[in-house]
Amino acid sequence: MQYELAVERAKTGQFSQLVWIPPGIEVDDDRQHHVLQALRMDPRVHAGADLLETPLEDLRTVINTWLTDGPRAAQSANSEPAPGKIPQLYLIYDQRDAGAIGPWADCLFAHCEVIHPVFTGDEAEVREYHEENLRTCQGALIFYGAGNEVWLRRKLRELQKSAGYGRIGRQPVVGICLIAPKSPDKERFRTHEAMCIEQWDGLAPERLQPFIIRLTQAADTRGRDHDEASA
Repeated sequence: MQYELAVERAKTGQFSQLVWIPPGIEVDDDRQHHVLQALRMDPRVHAGADLLETPLEDLRTVINTWLTDGPRAAQSANSEPAPGKIPQLYLIYDQRDAGAIGPWADCLFAHCEVIHPVFTGDEAEVREYHEENLRTCQGALIFYGAGNEVWLRRKLRELQKSAGYGRIGRQPVVGICLIAPKSPDKERFRTHEAMCIEQWDGLAPERLQPFIIRLTQAADTRGRDHDEASA
């Protein structure tokens, strides 16, 4: 009932909607299940509101953006960024996942400059290229797919040590995409070092939105820091 009232109010203009569904929610009542499915599939949500199916922390990030910069700023994560403010996003993934990353790379390219890892060539050059990306990127998105948790933790450590590679300024915004194959260990994985984004069934753009917002905000902040330093 509240959702339908909000839809009617939005038709008058000057009104914004934010629909939130906790991730992994399970309901036994058929009516509640129907409501959730209707929200996910309703074209009115995608046309006139933001639908988030993310952890509470990410919801707070979006709400804070709405309150400080307005809903248009939060929704800017769905539009192409202005020239000169395009953040660099380094995608980190196991070579075995290289063939599956395309949909995410194409989606994210609308919001940032997407940088892929290199797996062939001289070992020293490959390593140097990797460290350069860790040093210069505003964000890093790790795909937890074919690699194991040891591989994932190693990549997180490398990001933490990026200052040792000559990084200047703030640490990058870090996200972890949980992709197939699904496993009990991967489902239980948690960390305070990055935003975890469930993408088990393939690309789910709405779940990437909080990460894109953080990345865009980080790029804007870094730009202001640079301007102030130059002044």
